[in-house]
Amino acid sequence: MTQLDLICVEPFYIGLLGSISFVCFAVGAFSFTKYADIYGRKKLVCVAAIFTPISLTLLLFFAKEFGLIFIYIVFGILGLTYNPRGSTVYLYSAELLPKDKRLLFGSLLFFIDGMFSVSASYYFYEFKS
Repeated sequence: MTQLDLICVEPFYIGLLGSISFVCFAVGAFSFTKYADIYGRKKLVCVAAIFTPISLTLLLFFAKEFGLIFIYIVFGILGLTYNPRGSTVYLYSAELLPKDKRLLFGSLLFFIDGMFSVSASYYFYEFKS
């Protein structure tokens, strides 16, 4: 553990990371969907596109220095920005396509998303240490 610089914590705290992210996702789904219709989808997507890389950069470089509460906050921000990045962008893109291309677009998008998840799982399964 010390060679890999891993921190041992209780399983509860690891599960809390996912819970915070999903709760913030739910809050974002209810609130940002309404704001996308009020203020415009483009503005909302741009704000999410700004906050996501900033949050990931903070998580990458400063998580160890600021601790677990900081990680929870960043995961919350990532949960909030998921709906504008995922659902709103999909809806915005699909509306710009002709009706006969929307089904193909959605199928291809969800196929790529699913294959990424499967391939990432397979990669970590095969190359575990």
